[in-house]
Amino acid sequence: MTDQDLAGAVAELRLVVVQGLTEIRGQLALVIQRLDHVDARHAELVRRVDDDRSATNARLEELHKANERFVTKEEHAEARRRLIAVVGVMLTAAAVVIALLSLIRA
Repeated sequence: MTDQDLAGAVAELRLVVVQGLTEIRGQLALVIQRLDHVDARHAELVRRVDDDRSATNARLEELHKANERFVTKEEHAEARRRLIAVVGVMLTAAAVVIALLSLIRA
């Protein structure tokens, strides 16, 4: 192999290496661009999830506050039992008073 052949082979190798590096740089730039796009989408999704979580927490807080104003079935049943007991005592007292009045008049 002569010096001229060797110089030609080195020049050809250099051309192949330069083309390969250029292709690698292009692919690397594309990968970086895609990563930037993914980062932007991720940031947007994080923002949306945070907004949705905040809205959901606010709605849940509203529901908890609304739930505090309502009476549960158990509380309602207990209140009815007490009312029935009070009405029963009042009717019994009224019956006793009426019976006493009728005994006094007789």
